[in-house]
Amino acid sequence: MSCDITIWGFNPEAFSAAPAPVPPSEEEQQMMQFMTTNYPHVTAVAMDAAMRNPQGACDDQSEFEFTLDLLLDAFQRLHEAGWVSRAA
Repeated sequence: MSCDITIWGFNPEAFSAAPAPVPPSEEEQQMMQFMTTNYPHVTAVAMDAAMRNPQGACDDQSEFEFTLDLLLDAFQRLHEAGWVSRAA
């Protein structure tokens, strides 16, 4: 199973290029079955990322923009709800 390592919070520039893919071993197939059974949503995210870009490369700009939009939306909701941080 190939997945985009940035979904786990790692920077791809910190690692050398991945070797050519090889067919999954029986142990890898069992691990995939375990992950699918026990962590179906995490597995779905990883599989979607792998299918969208089999090379494992990511679009850093779109990921940054998505995360920024998510944070700004959360900050706006907090502001509209009247939330303020406590004084230290």
